[in-house]
Amino acid sequence: MAEAIVAAAAQQNLSLSQVSDFLATPGKGIEAAIDGQTYLAGNLAFMRDHNIRLHHFETDADRLADEGKTPMYFATRGEAIGIIAVADVVKPSSKKAITALKGLGIDVVMLTGGITKGRLKRFAANCRSIP
Repeated sequence: MAEAIVAAAAQQNLSLSQVSDFLATPGKGIEAAIDGQTYLAGNLAFMRDHNIRLHHFETDADRLADEGKTPMYFATRGEAIGIIAVADVVKPSSKKAITALKGLGIDVVMLTGGITKGRLKRFAANCRSIP
């Protein structure tokens, strides 16, 4: 996910600052200092763990989740300062790979965890071209 964010910043010609005191919490988020100020980036559980006030971002997060995207919050000084969304995409090679596996007699299933019914429906709609 971090690589995608850095790539998007590069595409927009944004400069990146030096980071220190980096701490990752697997499956939740990261905490780091930039120019002496602590910033957080992560999911809802991570923000709640840090008592971050989300204010109006909760409405945006609900909308993004309904679109099949995963909201990621950014915060500093106890307040949410931004939100972005990431989404799983079906790779162009998926259909060929699944067809090849089925041709070998292998049953193919999609296992998910921590995904809402609405997000799963959106993702499934993107997979319609896969046998």
